[in-house]
Amino acid sequence: MKKAKRLLGIGLCCAMLLGSMAACGGKETGGEVPTEAPSVTEEVTPEPTATPTEAPKATATPKPEPTRKPIQVEDGAIPNVYLEKHEGFEGTVEHIEYQSKKYHLGGEEENTKYAYVYLPPNYDTSKKYNVLYLMHGIGGSEAEWKLDKASCKIKKIMDNLIYYEAIEPFIVVTPNGRTGGGQEAFYSFGQELRNDLIPYIESHYSTYGEYDENGYDLTAAREHRAMAGFSMGGMQTINIGMCECLDIMSYFGAFAAAPTSNDAAKIAQILENDFPEYEVGYFYSICGTDDTTAYWSASAASATLDGLTDRITEGTNFKWHPVAGTHSEYVSHLGFYNFVQLAFKEPPLESQYIKDAAAENGFTFGTVINYDQLSNKYYIPMVQKEFDVLTTGNEMKAYSLLQQGASQQNPDGMPVMDYSQADELVGFAQENGLKMRGHVLVWDAYMSDWFYREGYKSDGAYVDEATLKARVKYYIDEVVTHFEEKFPGVVYCWDVVNEAVGDGGDYRADDPRHVRTTRNGDENMFNTIIGEDYVEFAFACARETVEKLQKKNSEVSIELYYNDYNTFYDGKRDAIIELVKSINSYEKNADGTYKQLCDGIGMQSYIGGYGQQSGCMNNQDIVRVEKAIRMFRELGVKVHVTEMSVRNFQQSEMEKHAEFYGKLFAMYKRLNEEGDFLENVSIWGICDDPMMSKTDYSYSMNGPYCGLFNRACVRKDAYYEALKALKGME
Repeated sequence: MKKAKRLLGIGLCCAMLLGSMAACGGKETGGEVPTEAPSVTEEVTPEPTATPTEAPKATATPKPEPTRKPIQVEDGAIPNVYLEKHEGFEGTVEHIEYQSKKYHLGGEEENTKYAYVYLPPNYDTSKKYNVLYLMHGIGGSEAEWKLDKASCKIKKIMDNLIYYEAIEPFIVVTPNGRTGGGQEAFYSFGQELRNDLIPYIESHYSTYGEYDENGYDLTAAREHRAMAGFSMGGMQTINIGMCECLDIMSYFGAFAAAPTSNDAAKIAQILENDFPEYEVGYFYSICGTDDTTAYWSASAASATLDGLTDRITEGTNFKWHPVAGTHSEYVSHLGFYNFVQLAFKEPPLESQYIKDAAAENGFTFGTVINYDQLSNKYYIPMVQKEFDVLTTGNEMKAYSLLQQGASQQNPDGMPVMDYSQADELVGFAQENGLKMRGHVLVWDAYMSDWFYREGYKSDGAYVDEATLKARVKYYIDEVVTHFEEKFPGVVYCWDVVNEAVGDGGDYRADDPRHVRTTRNGDENMFNTIIGEDYVEFAFACARETVEKLQKKNSEVSIELYYNDYNTFYDGKRDAIIELVKSINSYEKNADGTYKQLCDGIGMQSYIGGYGQQSGCMNNQDIVRVEKAIRMFRELGVKVHVTEMSVRNFQQSEMEKHAEFYGKLFAMYKRLNEEGDFLENVSIWGICDDPMMSKTDYSYSMNGPYCGLFNRACVRKDAYYEALKALKGME
C-alpha cells in the first residue's frame, strides 16, 4: 500500500529529541448550541445550482476591520457572535453535479453524484484555497449540513471566523458519502473521493491541487485538504480519510464517530506501516459522554491513540475531546467550530524540523557522524529525526581506509583498503533513508606517508610521478566504486580534493590557484611528486570512475566537489575560484568543449574566532558568506555548506548566538528565493559540550557552546531561530 507517490486513480508529530555529545568531525584544519439531533432524512437530489466550467468569482465586498477575536471553546455553546450575519460579507453556496461510479458494486456502473460547495466571502480565482470535505451521518445526504438553507450554522460559523480573521478562508464541500445503495456504500467512498470528487473540485475551483485531465499527483497538495464528519461521516474520516487517504490529505475531524470506526490500535498500525512517510497534520475527535450510539466507538478510536504511536501527540497534532452531550447537532456543530480553527494551521515549532523547512527552501540539511556514535543512545535518535544528509568525520578518509600491511603484500602493487567502519556508517545511512557525503578522496593533511613510498614501506624511497598517479587513480576508482556498488545511490557526492588552497606562504607566489606546496612546513607530497596539477588530475580520475559507473547503470548520479575552509575570505575565495576554473578546463570532450570535472564547491563554514570569543557572531561574516556563495555560483557550479560551526565560547552569549543563527539562515532563505544558490547545509558544530577541555581539538574548531542542540542533543534556542528564519517567521 505504501508508495512514495500515488497518482490519480491509484490507490505533525512532535517527538522529544535526545542525542549525544558535541559532534566534531575530526581532523579538519579550518575551521477551535445545543439543538435537536440531526434528523434521519430521505435522500433527495435537488437540481444543481451550478456546474461551473471555470472557477467562479464572487463579487468582492470590502472586508470590515475585525473587532473581536474568536474563543477556542472546550465545552459549552458556540458563542452567538460567531452565528451572526454580516451583510455584504457572506460566503456563497453552489450545488454541483459530478460523475462517479458505484464502487461498492465493483465500480463498473456509472453514478451521478451531487454535493454542495461553500465558497468563502470574496472568493477570488486569483488565489488558492484549502478544501475541507465534510461528511454526513447514516441517514443523511449532501444536504444534511444544510448549506442550502438560510439557517445553516456551519456557513455562519465559517463566515464569522473568516470575518474575525480567526481562520484563513477555505472551501467546504459536503458530498453524499455513499457511492450509491445502502449502508455498505459508505465504505467505498475513498475511491470516489480519490478518483472523482477531488479531481472535480480541483478542476473547477481555485485550489492548491494542480489538476491535469491526464492524471496528476494528488499527494503534492495533501497539506491543503481536510476531511471531517459526524457519526458515519466521522467513521469515514477515520477509516477512509486517515487510514486510506493519508497520502492525499492531512487534517481530520471526527465528530461522534460511528461504531464501525477503526480502534486506536488499528489506526496506529496503519499509520506506522502503511503511511510512514506521511504526517498527520491534525486529528481532532469529539464525542458526547452521554452518547449511547457512538461514545464507546469514538473513545476506542481516540482515547488511547496518543500512547500507541509517536505519529500522534496530544496537544500537538491531536485532541481527544469528550464533552457533556448526546448524539446530537450540539456535538457536531461544536466539533465543526473547533476543528476548522485547527485545520490548515502551521504546527507548533516544537513539532517542526529544520530539514523540512530547508527542503521548502531548496536545500538539504546534514550533520557529521563518527563510528563511535553509532552506539550513542542520544546522538543516533537526533540524527535519525533531524537530518537527511550525513558526512563521516574521518572514516572515509584515506588514512582511515588504507591498510599498510595488506598493501605491502598485494602482488599488483596497488593499495588495499579496509571499509569495515565506513561500511557500517554508510549502511546506517542507507537503513535510515539518509544520503551520505563522501569525504574525502585526496587530502594531503594527515595522509599516510608510506602511501607515497616504494613498497609502501615507512622508510622506502618516495615513488615517481607515474607510480603515485597510478596509485591515486586506482584508489579513487576502488573507493568510489565500492560504495556505489555496495550501497547504490547512498553516497550522492564526493569531496574529491580537500583543502588544497593555501593560506599564505605555503604556495607559489605566481600561482593564482594558491595550490599548497607545503602544510605547516611539511611538503605536500601530492604536489611534489605528481606535480602542480595533482588537484586537476584527481578530479579527472574521479570523473572517469563516475562515467564508468554510469555506463554500467544509467541511474548512477554522483557529484564531485572541491572542499575547503575560509572560503568566504577574499584571498582564499578568489584562489578557489581560479582553481575550479582550472579543474574545469583541464580536459576536453570529443567536441572540443571543456569537460566539467568539478560539479560544485564545498564551503566549510567555521564562522567566528578560532579558539576565542573575539570575532564570533560578527554580522559581517554573513555578508562575506553570501558574497562567496554568489561568486561561486557564477562559475556554473553548485554550492554546499559542508562543515558549518557557528563558534561560541561563552555561555553568556547564547542569546546572541541564537540570533546570529537566525540571521544566517535568513540569508540562506533569501538567496534561494532569488535563485538556486545553495543545495546543502551540513553542520559539524552541532551539539554543545561545556565540559570540553580547552586543549581539545574541537574546542578551538567549534567552541563549547556552538550547537543547535545542547550536550544531551535537545534543541536550543539557536535551532528555533534558524527554523523560524527558514519559515519566514518574525
